[in-house]
Amino acid sequence: MPPAAPYGNLAQYPVATPVVAYDRAVSLQGKDITVSPAFHSFWWVRRGWAKVTGEFGIKRTPEGQGLFLSPGIKRHQTFADDTLLLSLSFVIHWEDGQPLLDSLPPVKYSGDEIEDLISHAEAACGLAGARHDSVTDWLRFQSSFQAFLAATLQWAGRSGFQILSPQEGDPRLIGIIREVRQSPGAGPLPFERWQRMAGLSRSQINRLAREHLGKSLHAYRDQQLVTVLRRNLLTRGSSIKELAAEHGFVDSAHLCHWLKRQTGVTPTELRHEAV
Repeated sequence: MPPAAPYGNLAQYPVATPVVAYDRAVSLQGKDITVSPAFHSFWWVRRGWAKVTGEFGIKRTPEGQGLFLSPGIKRHQTFADDTLLLSLSFVIHWEDGQPLLDSLPPVKYSGDEIEDLISHAEAACGLAGARHDSVTDWLRFQSSFQAFLAATLQWAGRSGFQILSPQEGDPRLIGIIREVRQSPGAGPLPFERWQRMAGLSRSQINRLAREHLGKSLHAYRDQQLVTVLRRNLLTRGSSIKELAAEHGFVDSAHLCHWLKRQTGVTPTELRHEAV
C-alpha cells in the first residue's frame, strides 16, 4: 500500500481493474490481428509461440517465455496454431487518471524471472473462470488479483518501468474527476452542477483539469468511456444496442460511429482483443 498522500493530492490510492483473465488456447479471431489496447497485459506462453510487431520492432516469444505489453502501443499479434496462453490484462491508475505505470515497448522475460507472477496469474485466472455465487467468491478472486498486481509492480520496478506518482492539485476537482471516471457517458458534461458542487466557474474547472490531467475534461471523459466500452465488449455478452443505452448514446449506430472515430476500429473488432 502506498504511503498516505499529502494534502492537496487528487488521490491517495491507485485504482486497479481486471479486464481479461485468459488461460487456454488462443481464439481464432485473436490469432492474427492488429490492436491498440487501453490496458496492460501479462502473457506467458505455455505452448507454441507468440509474436508481436510494431514500431518497436519484432518480439517473438517461444514456449516457456512471456511478454509484458503496455497500453496505447499499437501492435500486430500472431500465434502458432497450437499456442496455449496464460494472460491477465488490467487497468491501473491513480484516481485522478494519472497512470501508475509508464508505457514501454513490449518487455520479454523468462520463467525464472517471474515465477511468482505466473503463480498469481494462474490462481487469478482459475478463480475468474469460476462462478461467483457469493461475495466471498468474488473477494477470493480480488485477493488473488491484488497479489498478482503486487508481484507485477515489484517486477516492473526491477525491469525499468517508472512507477508514477499521483498528481498534486486542487482537492475541489476530486469529486468531478471521480464522477467522470466511475460513470463516463456520452453527451454534454454537467458543468452547471459541477460549478455548484466545486464553487468554481466553468473556465476555472477546465483550467484546473488541464493543469492536473494534462487534457480537457471532455478528452478525459472520452478516454475513460473508451476504456469502459473496451472492457464491457471484452468481458460481457451485452449487445451493442444495450451498451449504447447504458452509456448515453442515441442508438447503436451512434456508439459505433463514436468508437470508430476514437479508436479507428469497430466494436466487433474490439471484441477480438480478448487475447
